Amino acid sequence: MPLLLPALPADIILEIVSFLDLPDPILLLLTCSALYRLSHARSFWISILEETRRKYPLPCTPDADLSSFTLEDLKQLASAYQRLQFNWNRGIPQIARPITSDPLPALATILVNLHGTNVFVLEMGTQILCWDSEIAKPLPFPAIEVGDIELCYPIETPTLCTILILAETSSHSSRIYILTITHELKKVTSFTSKVLQPPDVEGDFKFLFLSQGVLGYMAVTEAEPHSTIALCSADSNPPLYTTHIMRNQPPVSSEMHLTDCFVYQDHVYSLIEDGKSVQIQHIPRSSLLSGHCENVRHYTCDIDISPFPICDPLCSLSPGTAAYGVGAVFVRLEWDDEVGSNCTTSFTWLPTSLTHTEDDGRSSPLTFGSSCITYRVDGMLENDDLVWLDHSGFEIVAVVNSINFSPRLILLRYHPATKSVSRHYLVVPDKINLRDASGLCVDEATGSLYIIHSEGVFSTLKYV
Repeated sequence: MPLLLPALPADIILEIVSFLDLPDPILLLLTCSALYRLSHARSFWISILEETRRKYPLPCTPDADLSSFTLEDLKQLASAYQRLQFNWNRGIPQIARPITSDPLPALATILVNLHGTNVFVLEMGTQILCWDSEIAKPLPFPAIEVGDIELCYPIETPTLCTILILAETSSHSSRIYILTITHELKKVTSFTSKVLQPPDVEGDFKFLFLSQGVLGYMAVTEAEPHSTIALCSADSNPPLYTTHIMRNQPPVSSEMHLTDCFVYQDHVYSLIEDGKSVQIQHIPRSSLLSGHCENVRHYTCDIDISPFPICDPLCSLSPGTAAYGVGAVFVRLEWDDEVGSNCTTSFTWLPTSLTHTEDDGRSSPLTFGSSCITYRVDGMLENDDLVWLDHSGFEIVAVVNSINFSPRLILLRYHPATKSVSRHYLVVPDKINLRDASGLCVDEATGSLYIIHSEGVFSTLKYV
């Protein structure tokens, strides 16, 4: 005679519910009193929250140890997660708390939001500083003078954020800055910088990456079927670069292509998107450590071709990590050449998945599907600074304008289980004029949206 679920030992039930997504485990508790008793066990809540965290960020810092939470804290964490998901799945999500608006010392651009915290790395003029939105003050670390930023690549782990910056100094020479921010439980403990001379490598497209202490500088020249990679130890001063040529790369054009680069588990992935497909090159960690870019593997991910004759590249967006299943998002403006015609902005997600293969340093820990997911929105971006991809790669916020309507703040949500995208309109209070916005950011862990106004005001909108 088969056993009923309530008759199974508690450890087996916990194993079963760990495979369920919220709110299903909680709904299961309500089916009978025997199962409801599990709601008093911390192990039950830790199990379902750890499983949830593997698929989507929780409303806490990534370094938070769930085993140290009280039973009540664990329940509140699960409740906050469900309330945010419910709110953001509405057609028009509602702001859950009073809006705060605080003046900045000067007009700024958001470079990085430390995931799950109130701390931001801001570019303010030619300086970079850490800003705490909770106290509306810069953190007590000296601002770092960098000049005009050309490239910015943040690399996040639970307690460490490394930002690679290529900038032009006042003397019109380029420098590479490696900024390192350590933080624990929403508090920044250090903010340091290192300055390096870039390699003497020319290119129209440039990338920076960092893998196990190896700094990489990749350059691609238009119409050339190869790229140049210069590698050096990030600790060397002056840097001693070794240069390598990577061949069999599709030629690129600034008028047609979008490019990007990201690191996962110290493997490097370079991306070239042309509106028809994404070409991916995997550079193994072992090749980088040996100083030779060998055993490069190529992937292709197709894109639904635009119905419009003109498909201009706008920007590429990178999530904080590819672990959740998104490698990058590519944004294009699609339109025809008729005067006064409507236009469309397309957002193309590059899905990834974990291979779960043995980590031998050569095999890619990621694999890529055969096709991307594209979603189109009527109108065009108000400007390229008013679009942001969250840490997981699932949520995009953007200000979109059109000849048919005034600027709108939209939330696009990618759903990996169904390979679909949903669109939601975010309500903006009257005191926030989207035409005056100069930057924005969304953090799915805190359920917050941040907007910087052109007059130098930092506003926080909370949805949970």
